[in-house]
This record gives sequence, C-alpha cells and structure tokens, in this order.
Amino acid sequence: MIVSAPGGAGCAMFSRLMTNRLYPATTDTTLIRQAAVAEAEASYWEDRFAGLLDAGLLRFAGIPGRDMGLSAGRCTLSAPNGSLAFWCAQILAPAAQGGGHLCLDLSALDCTAAERWQPPLQHAVSGASAISFSLGLGAAAMSARELLATAGAMLGARGKVAVRYPVPADGPEGGPAGERWAELVQDSHADMRILPVPASAVRPLTPLHTSEKGQCVMPAGWFDTRPASAWLTAELDARQLRQPLTVRRQLADCLRFADNLIDTLDWPLPALRLDALLNRRVAVRITHIGDVLVTAGLRPDSPCIFSRLQRWLQFVRNSFVHESMLLARRRGPFPELCAGELINSLAVRYGVDDARRLVRNRILRHRHLLALSPLSIFPQLPCAGRVSDWIGLVPAIACADAISMAGPDVRARLTVNDWERLLRLTAAIAAGSVRAGAAG
Repeated sequence: MIVSAPGGAGCAMFSRLMTNRLYPATTDTTLIRQAAVAEAEASYWEDRFAGLLDAGLLRFAGIPGRDMGLSAGRCTLSAPNGSLAFWCAQILAPAAQGGGHLCLDLSALDCTAAERWQPPLQHAVSGASAISFSLGLGAAAMSARELLATAGAMLGARGKVAVRYPVPADGPEGGPAGERWAELVQDSHADMRILPVPASAVRPLTPLHTSEKGQCVMPAGWFDTRPASAWLTAELDARQLRQPLTVRRQLADCLRFADNLIDTLDWPLPALRLDALLNRRVAVRITHIGDVLVTAGLRPDSPCIFSRLQRWLQFVRNSFVHESMLLARRRGPFPELCAGELINSLAVRYGVDDARRLVRNRILRHRHLLALSPLSIFPQLPCAGRVSDWIGLVPAIACADAISMAGPDVRARLTVNDWERLLRLTAAIAAGSVRAGAAG
C-alpha cells in the first residue's frame, strides 16, 4: 500500500488494533470510526483517516459538533421572564451542556439593564465547560471593556470577549466610531482576553450562492458567522505537507474525513443538525505557515516570497475545491445550493442538457472550505528581523473562504501601531477590498 504521510496506513492499522484491544477509545479513535462507517470499505478508510491524525497533519479544533456561536439579539428584553427565559431554557442551556466551547453574542443587551438579563444567562451557562462572549463594535450597546467586566462577573477568570469590527473608516478623529476603534485597539493590545474579529469574514465558496451576514463568532476558529450555524473546524499543519507527490491525496483525504463526520456527529441542537445537512460547512485552517517559510530559509523581504506563498495557498484552496466537486458528483451537492432550481432557471435559455452540464461543472459538496488566519503567517520559530515585517505577507490569505483570528497570539510582539495596522489589513481582506496584495 502506498503511504500518504509519515505513520501511514500500515502503522495506523497496527495502532488502531492496539487501541481497540488494550486501551479505551479516545476522542480521535471515536471520530475515525464515525467517519469511516460511511464508507463501503470502512477498515481501509479507518486506516487512511488514522494516518492523517497519527502524522500530525490534521486535528479537529475544539469538540467537533459541540462548538457554536449564538446570539441573544432575538430575545425580547421587555419581558425577561418570558421570551428571554424561554430562549435560555430551550436553546442556550442545551448548547452550554453540550461540552463544547460556546460564544454568546450580547450586542443587543445593555449593560445598564444587566440586573435583568444576567441572572437567566448565568444560570443557563453554568454547566458550560468553556464559554466566551462577543459583541459588534458598531451596533453594541456596551464597549469591550464593559463586556469584559460582565464576563468576569459571570464567568470569573475564564471570561473572554471577541469583538466583531468592520473596516475602520478613515474619517476625522474624535467621532464616536473613531473613539470606539481607538479604544478597541488600545484595550485589545493591552489585554489578551479581548480578541478583535473582522466582520464580513465569511464568503460563499461558489458565486451560485449568496453570502450570509454574520452576527456572532465561531469559537473553534474565531471568525464571524451566522448564529446557530453548524461548522466542522479542522486544523491542517503546513509543516507536514512536505511530500509534493502526496499533497493532493492528503488534502483529499482530509476533506473526505470532514465530509463523513458532518453526517455522523451528534449536534446538540435541532437547528445545528439541520444546518449541517443543508450547508455542510467546513473550515480547514492552515497552521504554522510562517514556520514553514523560516525553515525554508525565507525572510519576509525575500524576493518573490509573497507570490510564492500566494500561489501555494491558492493551490491548497483549488485542491479542496476540486475534491469538493468530485464529492458533489458522487454524493450530491449541499442541498442549500438548490441545484435543481438552478438547472430549471438555466434550461429556459440553454436547454435541459446544457443546463445540467453547466451546473454539474460548478456544483460543490460544501458551502465553505478554507479558513486562514493572519496569525499563522507569523513564525513561532526564532527568526531574524522584526516581527512586524511579516505583516506584509498577510494579504496572501485573501483566497480564503473565512478569515479567522485563531492562532498564536502575536500582539505582545507588536507595537500598538503595528497591531492596529494588522487589524486594519485583516478587516480589509475580510471585506474583500484587498486582493492579490493590492487595495481596491
């Protein structure tokens, strides 16, 4: 058998047999079995999937199927004992008890009315293993500092706040928007419990489908998304993609692993189960990009380093898109694509056969695929030069479907001005105003 990574199928089979006989099942072995059960040759694919995890190439962020973002914006605070209590009991409490990481957006809640909404929320999240709060910078009734104080009162030292921010406007200083932006930059640079997350960071993989407006933050990947949407977030270690002849196969196996898991995970809420089946959202985040560049002897000012990095990331994205198309032809596209309606609308002009061919060459199995973080561009390995020099390579992540803020925290290694520059550039990339390293 041809191995696709160090620690290949033969070693994976031996490891799996030893795990089955001598040791209790771990989270990884459970996920492998869940994913392989969908295949006709379950044992073969169990070995292939195990090889990805054993090699350190793939890992799933958080707890698959249990991490989610929710928003309290739909609650009617004028009747806290009615709608808010019902929402907490029927949605928030089951989500918090799922065992994953929950991020709750409180943009619509006013800190002056905290005595009304804090008790039911605190009671609902009391059983959560990990929880954080988020708010929108422009629409929130409180600041990140105020929400952080609320998080400390409700959650103690584990409180964390994600702030969804748009592209900062270059207007006159002193306005309300400018003051809130300056406050966010200063507060987030000084306190690592505050994490700025760019708004409008998730784009549809295919132009055949419309984009969605984010209202909360997905905690497993720290990107802006729609509330109660089901995401399977994975991390792909770029340091393990060393063998050019097997990279395409490794990427295909990773996506197949994720695709199989979507159908077998026990999503804690009915809305999540439905969204998982309809949209099949996947966010594969590539980690340690900067470390790969440093290991290769490259510096941020090396000739053609930006174009090389951009081509490599585009190759990874194209590989995932190609595999998603192949899976769509074998298993069908994600239902929300409404392929049948697209064929009917095109058949009026092109005819039924040509319409089917056009759609068949464009359909995808997943609504989203690749998530990239600017923090992964910064190397963790020792390197010469200034850390801020790596900011110039950040626009290479513009090919991603989701702009994430997960990864090693670099703000302590940057000045306040460099931190603000990184946040501005990331927001512009997320909004689509930066392409191929050029603004506009």
